[in-house]
Amino acid sequence: MVGERVQVRWYTNNKPTWKFGTIANKYGRLHYQVRLDNGYVLKRHINQLVRSNVKPKKKVTFKDNFGNESKPIELEEILIRHENHAAAPQQADVPVMVPPAEAAPQVVPPARQLRRSQRPRHLPRHFSDYVWN
Repeated sequence: MVGERVQVRWYTNNKPTWKFGTIANKYGRLHYQVRLDNGYVLKRHINQLVRSNVKPKKKVTFKDNFGNESKPIELEEILIRHENHAAAPQQADVPVMVPPAEAAPQVVPPARQLRRSQRPRHLPRHFSDYVWN
């Protein structure tokens, strides 16, 4: 049964729903480790699993602009990124001058004194029988 597609009981906001995943490991006769399509790994009892014939979503891979490694991105992430990019105002490429480190003096905030209680402190009455050195 390892590698089989299943629907997994998912509890969020006190509402049980179902998510799709693949069985990754079997613990005994009744418990399974399941890797969800979003990458989350969880352990569930067999009564919280249902066999499924639904194929996993396709993963789209893009080359990273800053490195040679590629990473999978789901379609929802692409849509969210596109909406955020469209909503963000375009900024012109304006060079920003940064002053050298020598010109800016380091400002160290003064150390704060802790406030201490000024009330007189006495030993508890049950210690009056003891002799303190």
